[in-house]
Amino acid sequence: MSNGWFDGKAGVWCIRADNPDNEKPVWNEPRNIAYGIMINKPLILSSGEWLFPVALWNKMPYLPEMENLRFSCVYISTDEGKTINFLGFADVPERSYDEHMIVELKDNRLWMLVRTYYGIGESFSFDKGRTWTHGKPSSIKGPCSRFHIRRLLSGNLLLINHYGFNNKNRSHLTALISDDDGKTWKFNILLDERNNVSYPDAVQAKDGRIFIIYDHDRYGKKEILMATITETDIKAGKIVTPGSMLKRPIYT
Repeated sequence: MSNGWFDGKAGVWCIRADNPDNEKPVWNEPRNIAYGIMINKPLILSSGEWLFPVALWNKMPYLPEMENLRFSCVYISTDEGKTINFLGFADVPERSYDEHMIVELKDNRLWMLVRTYYGIGESFSFDKGRTWTHGKPSSIKGPCSRFHIRRLLSGNLLLINHYGFNNKNRSHLTALISDDDGKTWKFNILLDERNNVSYPDAVQAKDGRIFIIYDHDRYGKKEILMATITETDIKAGKIVTPGSMLKRPIYT
């Protein structure tokens, strides 16, 4: 649905396999679920709904028919992806490519973080994503780059972000842990101190290991790297768990 780099609409599509573990999984027909771009993974709420963070960038060309969607939007599925519908949006000033992520807080609020020109903005929802507070700067700094936030099996929050970076450089990619639902980030481990490290994503295995991928020097060396760590490593500020590792190239 794109025409060149960005046509003012873009589009998010999905395709589903109900037998993914089969040797030959059967996929259904691709279908369009939204205008915009979805960079980050869906969130499954404690009540079972799936939330999809879809953004229509606040960039040219500005199409009049897209005016009501040009925000950090949220789409919802209540039937495990069979149907997906628009739910609400947050208006975060100075957003840049949005790349928003949502976490469910322990008091049942939803907390949305959004990439902005000044760092990271935030918005809150008190009704499971239908309405959102007007966006404002969060306490989390950033060099206008993608970040990752997710709740761990322990109940703590994991944030992967540039921490202690120089000016607007995408350096010092760091994994941080909060044990107070994002109020403070007491523990951290430096993943990669170099410039031009960015776009982290992560998943936690059932055994507690945290697998992190990110890129380095995307216009030069074009590297994709992986870190494998645990909460114990993050709290220690260094690798202490057997099998944990940093800066492992998986594509060069």
